[in-house]
Amino acid sequence: MSINLHFTEEDREHIERNWVAWWAGELDKPLVVIKTIDPLFNRAPEESSREFLLEKPINEVIDYFQVRIEATHFYGDALPTWWPNLGPGIVTGFLGGKVEPRADQHTVWFEADEPVPVEDLHFV
Repeated sequence: MSINLHFTEEDREHIERNWVAWWAGELDKPLVVIKTIDPLFNRAPEESSREFLLEKPINEVIDYFQVRIEATHFYGDALPTWWPNLGPGIVTGFLGGKVEPRADQHTVWFEADEPVPVEDLHFV
């Protein structure tokens, strides 16, 4: 699969150096992340919905997002990314929790493998 990005290997190397320096506290400027999309790019609002992501075959979802990312321009310290937005709770899924999309309710539920008592939660 070929993808046509408005982004070069030189862009990636430069931006990677900036991000590494920023995380190390060695960058003397803020990171600036700006992305724009071609004004001619057209999409229906429902195409970014959870229903779209959950009900379409995966190849159609990937094709849709490929066209979108190819229409995107990256400025400053922006990197090409794709975030299928399933809400902030998706981190639970990344950490091994159960992810239960409910398209009929327009939501996604997340559950831990084992319940954790409130007194055992520690926020840093």
